[in-house]
Amino acid sequence: TAAVLGVRRWRPALGLAVSTVAMGTVAVLGPWIPADRGAVTETGAVRIVGANVADVGDAAAELVGLAADVVVVVEMTNHLVEPLAAIYPYRYFDDRNPDFGVYSRLPFRVTEERGPDLPGVRVEVSGPDKPFALYALHVPRPWASGGPRYQVSVAEHSRLVHLLAGRIAAESLPVVVVGDLNTVDRTPDYLVLLERGRLDDAM
Repeated sequence: TAAVLGVRRWRPALGLAVSTVAMGTVAVLGPWIPADRGAVTETGAVRIVGANVADVGDAAAELVGLAADVVVVVEMTNHLVEPLAAIYPYRYFDDRNPDFGVYSRLPFRVTEERGPDLPGVRVEVSGPDKPFALYALHVPRPWASGGPRYQVSVAEHSRLVHLLAGRIAAESLPVVVVGDLNTVDRTPDYLVLLERGRLDDAM
């Protein structure tokens, strides 16, 4: 009798636990699972690739193989400059730490380089139909990695993201943001970029 009573007591608790896990999974994962929009077939579409190669020098073949119109490379190495430059006639390479580059089949001009309030570069790309603004970014990380040091405080990271969102919202051109934002899609800073910056999440 004691064993049967024990099972009966645990059934409601087990049911509650399973229901909680199921509801939590739907509530947390559901809003962030992207819907597959299928292949882009519109004329004038531009294929853009962003990659953080973490200073790995043998990533050139993979990047070139993606056949993108525009490639943004973060934490780039000098080993990638030559193979990418051989494919992409228009390019920008910033070898300050951290290195990053923009390589394009489409003409572009740099309108603003990185500074205290811009962790990257803004370029205007001559798209097939019309120009667009491209923000190639590497926002410093607000957490420790490989030791006790971090690149910026959480408050400074948030300040940079809010500034970026304001700049992007004020743009008169279509805008593409690509790079390493050092944030994840479940943080307030990421949502600020989507909502205040009026961006669609392409991921």
